[in-house]
Amino acid sequence: MFNALKNLFGRGDTKRIVLSNVRRNNGIVFGATASQLHMGANARPTKDVDAFVPYPRRVAQQTERQLDKNWGSDQFFVKPAKHKGTWKIKDKGFDGIRGTDDDQTVADFSPIPKPKPRTTRIQGLQVVNLSHVKQTKSKSLKDKRFKFRHAKDQEDIDRINFYGGRI
Repeated sequence: MFNALKNLFGRGDTKRIVLSNVRRNNGIVFGATASQLHMGANARPTKDVDAFVPYPRRVAQQTERQLDKNWGSDQFFVKPAKHKGTWKIKDKGFDGIRGTDDDQTVADFSPIPKPKPRTTRIQGLQVVNLSHVKQTKSKSLKDKRFKFRHAKDQEDIDRINFYGGRI
């Protein structure tokens, strides 16, 4: 019974394994995960990890192998994202077939941008500052191409303002 529940709901170690690989490869956590690390329970919940790493494809493949080993089966796969140089790790979902509608993104790995964003160390991880998160969210709110993100980005900005005042 316990193994069936573990397979149904996952092991819970997925995020920990992804973050440990980001730490090991001198990566920088950004996005909603960075907000979570800064603000804790005050941040919007997220299921995936976004990170800047020196070699995105290699780190994605290493992380995928570790996740598969942790799960004891070939549950995850790596695929290129829409943006050049970005790689995604996806969970195959309940059906165990890649490329179907129930696949969920576990992590996105992108190359480190130039100039490198300002960071803070939290739990041994390099995490972008909240001011950088707020700045990128504000920029996407002004861009009509990202209309599909506007509700999430506005919620993030409101939470940052509530948590830390005006940054």
